Amino acid sequence: MSDAEQFQILCDRRDLSAYNCANAIQFVLSFFEAQDFEQSREYLQSALDQHQEADDAITEFHLRISLKEKQSDGHRTTA
Repeated sequence: MSDAEQFQILCDRRDLSAYNCANAIQFVLSFFEAQDFEQSREYLQSALDQHQEADDAITEFHLRISLKEKQSDGHRTTA
């Protein structure tokens, strides 16, 4: 799998988790109306955790690509 394909998959996953956060907010607002605050908090926390994991994966991808490029540049200058 190419870096571009992997990056697209990571971005798609982050986008889906952002949509999940928006859905969680709508869901929780309904629970707030029913006064079920603890379940609402847990649902929001879960959605936020999933989004953070997806966002962290993209950050790790950028760091890995950056490191790969630096190592590649280092090999060219020593050759």
